[in-house]
Amino acid sequence: MAVVVAGRRGVVRLWQQVGRPFRKPPKTLDELKTAVVVEAAKLPNPVLVVIDDIDRLASGAAMRVLQVVRANADLPKLVYLVPFEVVSVLLLIALIGSIMIARERA
Repeated sequence: MAVVVAGRRGVVRLWQQVGRPFRKPPKTLDELKTAVVVEAAKLPNPVLVVIDDIDRLASGAAMRVLQVVRANADLPKLVYLVPFEVVSVLLLIALIGSIMIARERA
């Protein structure tokens, strides 16, 4: 069984449950990641994160979403479902890559 979190209220409720141990904020990003890993492992059920329509985002926003998914893919009990049109996302990634190359050359 998975936890279904829909919309802002669902995210707030999930954070109220999962965020309890974080009353004292971690000092570094590594400390935060370690704390999240420890607490996520304690969840009784996996959390399914569905991110739809990234192929309709602006190229920079789509790339940031994919980077967030990649950065958090190793968290226990967290499963991402990211449906997208492959061609559109590949074009976005190619566009970002060409912009970055052009900036480096300038």
